[in-house]
Amino acid sequence: MLQIASSGAVAAKAKPAQLRFSFVHLGDEAKRLSIRLAEDFRKARVSLTQDIGVESLTEQIHLVERRGSPYLLIMGRKEALEHTVILRNRQTQEETVLPILGLVDRLKAVA
Repeated sequence: MLQIASSGAVAAKAKPAQLRFSFVHLGDEAKRLSIRLAEDFRKARVSLTQDIGVESLTEQIHLVERRGSPYLLIMGRKEALEHTVILRNRQTQEETVLPILGLVDRLKAVA
């Protein structure tokens, strides 16, 4: 993609990072904790989407499918209380429960 600079010169615009992770939440505790985690992902420059305005888990997953991110991070009330998150590989449907502590660093290797 090309972008014209204010000087009139044509400059190549950097491609946006490929989406790797989408975060879905179920419940208020999970929503609050997932928002804090999303900020950690952003600081580490790990591509992540989250629909905090959508409460329905079904609708959140539908939005994830439309975006095509290969990994889904799932947090419900149980996971929020245990400070864990479920990582689902959308291609294989394999799920792994991971502790929140060190999550971003661990997933940077996947990204």
